Amino acid sequence: MAEEGRPPYPPVVLLKMLVVASWYHLSERQVEEITPYPLAIKEFVGLAVDELAPDHSTLSVCKRRLLAHDEEIGVGATIYAGDKAYDDTDLHDRLWAAGKGSALRLKEDRTRVSNDHHAFWRQMAASAAYRAGQAERFKVERKYGEAKRWHGLGRCRYLGLWRYGIQAYLTALVLNLKRIVALLRGVRFRAGSRRWQRVVA
Repeated sequence: MAEEGRPPYPPVVLLKMLVVASWYHLSERQVEEITPYPLAIKEFVGLAVDELAPDHSTLSVCKRRLLAHDEEIGVGATIYAGDKAYDDTDLHDRLWAAGKGSALRLKEDRTRVSNDHHAFWRQMAASAAYRAGQAERFKVERKYGEAKRWHGLGRCRYLGLWRYGIQAYLTALVLNLKRIVALLRGVRFRAGSRRWQRVVA
């Protein structure tokens, strides 16, 4: 705890405010402004009725630390899948060099011609890693659609790949929380329920 200045906010308070911002497609400044008023949000975040919310700069610092933590613990996967837009020889090579399986969906001209030049790609398409990745890809694509349509992932809220990565992580967190609620409580969120107007109504 700091010896000078205001006492630090508990990390869970900052995390919950970032969840609210991602869920309702709000900026850090906007979520700072609305958190003190609706008691439902204030209770969810974990603030007392008369307690001020963390400022937007504190939330920004928290996001940077979350991303650094993910990099430190080495979050990763063994097989990477993607649609045809990612079918690039260099991307395949990079995955194999890192010891990862590539399930990036192959374009038709990779495998439709029967000659020695295309034999490698046909062999890859028949591999267990490729089939496993493609079998899971549609589930990911479905979640991307939900994230883009209902949680603002179709547009960058911040400049730079690093900041957009933070936006993607927070959006994934919101989707996972919705999934946890559905699995534990059987409650599914209706389309459009993220809108702020419905929260305050």
